[in-house]
Amino acid sequence: MLVIPGGAGTRRIMTDERILTWTRGRAADAELVLTVCTGALVAGGVFASSGLRIGSAPQRGYRPASISPLT
Repeated sequence: MLVIPGGAGTRRIMTDERILTWTRGRAADAELVLTVCTGALVAGGVFASSGLRIGSAPQRGYRPASISPLT
C-alpha cells in the first residue's frame, strides 16, 4: 500500500519530476494507492499518462483535472 499525503508541501512536489518518478516506482509495486487531501494532486502528476482515473473533491481552489484530465 502506498499513501500519498497532502499538506503544505504538495504544491512544491506535484511537478517535481524526481519525486513523481520515485512515486511512480513505488506505486507500480503497490496493491493499493491512497491519497489524502491534496495528495490527489500529486497522484494526478504521477498517473497523468497512465489512463487511471483519480477521484478527488475540489479543495482549496485546486482543480485536479487541470493536472490530470482523468480526475
